[in-house]
Amino acid sequence: MTDLVPDQRNSSLAPEHLSVTRHLCAGVYSDRAIRDLVIRVHNTAHRRVAPSYDFDLVPVIRHAWAARALEAGGHAALAAAIVIPLLLGRTWSAVLVALALLACVAVHIEMRRVKKVVRQAVDDSSHRTRSKWKWRVRGTSQQTPLLDRQVAGFWNRIPLRFRRYLKAGAATAALLVGSSILHPAETAFATHLFLGLLGVTATLGALRQHRINRLRTRSDPRPSRLTPREKAVHEQQLHAFVVYCRDDSRSQNEDELRPFNPFGHISPFIGAGEIIHHWNPPMTVQMLRPANGEESRQDREYGIPPFKAHELVHHLRHTMTKLHHDSEDVRLQSNVRDRIYISEADASADRWFLHRSDDVAEIESIINTPDHKAHHFLEVSVPAVGGELVTTVLLRVSLKGRTLSLDFAACALPRTPAEYRRIGRYAEHGIIATILSALRTVRAFPEECTRIYRLAALPLLVAQAVFAQRDWTLAPMPGILIGSKVAVREECAEEWGDVQIDKTKILDHMKIVEQHLLNSIHDFLDSRKVDTSDFDKRATQIISASVVNVGGVNEFTNSAIGTGAQANNVQPQAPRNQ
Repeated sequence: MTDLVPDQRNSSLAPEHLSVTRHLCAGVYSDRAIRDLVIRVHNTAHRRVAPSYDFDLVPVIRHAWAARALEAGGHAALAAAIVIPLLLGRTWSAVLVALALLACVAVHIEMRRVKKVVRQAVDDSSHRTRSKWKWRVRGTSQQTPLLDRQVAGFWNRIPLRFRRYLKAGAATAALLVGSSILHPAETAFATHLFLGLLGVTATLGALRQHRINRLRTRSDPRPSRLTPREKAVHEQQLHAFVVYCRDDSRSQNEDELRPFNPFGHISPFIGAGEIIHHWNPPMTVQMLRPANGEESRQDREYGIPPFKAHELVHHLRHTMTKLHHDSEDVRLQSNVRDRIYISEADASADRWFLHRSDDVAEIESIINTPDHKAHHFLEVSVPAVGGELVTTVLLRVSLKGRTLSLDFAACALPRTPAEYRRIGRYAEHGIIATILSALRTVRAFPEECTRIYRLAALPLLVAQAVFAQRDWTLAPMPGILIGSKVAVREECAEEWGDVQIDKTKILDHMKIVEQHLLNSIHDFLDSRKVDTSDFDKRATQIISASVVNVGGVNEFTNSAIGTGAQANNVQPQAPRNQ
């Protein structure tokens, strides 16, 4: 079993792979959308968890729940600031606190509207108009240039809003003065409640930063004790079998399909990232004996192939593993494993693989059966920069029609957002960072007042989390599909078009793995007395070609087609005006 499927069930990742795990754990405290996504993955126990490439999802889930609890604590304090006075019989205090919270909501909504108007005015105005705008704002009285119509209209609208808020502010001030005269005790109690509410908000912000600071000091962010759901997540993220969702092309327009994806709108390589390279069509090598005399190619064909497909896979696995064990200065850090992909429609009928993923005979049968409903790929993933960049190469080997078929695909996971990596920056941790986090939380208090409705969804989330403690992918549930639909790491990755110089590193790793695979295949075919002349020609074209073929879209760079054609890279000059 060790030779076929390497051990993938370590309790935690290696220390050099923990950087991206820490970044994701810190990201759930600042990114509410990713936090909700992680919790949804945890609560959706009837679907398989996507594979995790050089990060551990378990501590990310634990920190997502901690961040959700801190958020719920702030919302509970908002509700308690109104409920507690009512329970104590101080109705007027509850009314004053409610009015203060409504004022915070109004300020937040209006600030968003003003920012939108200002942004639109700046974007639509010319550079000259913007310079005049800055000049006038700075208070220069020597020149008062006229603004364009849009900016002038903006200024004409702002005083009207200021008048309304001045009236509202005057009415509020009169209400507070009258309340302090008529009900001084009630007003003082409401004031203490509101100040206490701000104190609770600052404390929650400090606790949030304290938990982020602990991510730097702990050697392993994984919790010591796991819940049943977390144990299932750990097993599924490292499982050799991946259940993917098929693309429902009937519900997608042609323009909505993801570009450069040969597999449609949904990639079967869930969790591996963006597909950046694919042999389309796959490389085929005819099984021929070495040339001897004037035999035809048909006479040189092997009626029975001289090897099984799983033997070639075993040879490639052994060869690629050597790259990881070189000396430190030249070592290509890589993880080689078997990955079997099966669609959720096929998995719903028979789920034997969920219980017997280490069955060597069954996995060899999948490799040797070309038309098997499960698809075996030899996977080589190369992490870099602490797991922030991951290049994944997948190769499928099959023998059919006296021909060796090689299907190659490469995927890339770019870095996580810069906000997630703040814990690694200078002065972004410690006491100063904790105080600043508390102040930023107080500044965002009006915005949190608009999200108090999220407190009502917390009981449902907790109930779903309790229900998810059982692995429902193993239970026979009619009409329920178990394919992985979302991968947390993919959702947190930068866009492939925005990775800049990291793209060169990813493509470099991809080419290194691709060349080693081709060389290993050549050596194996040569040792089994198979003519490699056709394979060498195709391999040379793949390695040195400047043609990227992904999903049927061809990009030709510095290429010449036809007899005697030459590539001319000289840029045409624009005609001069006579």
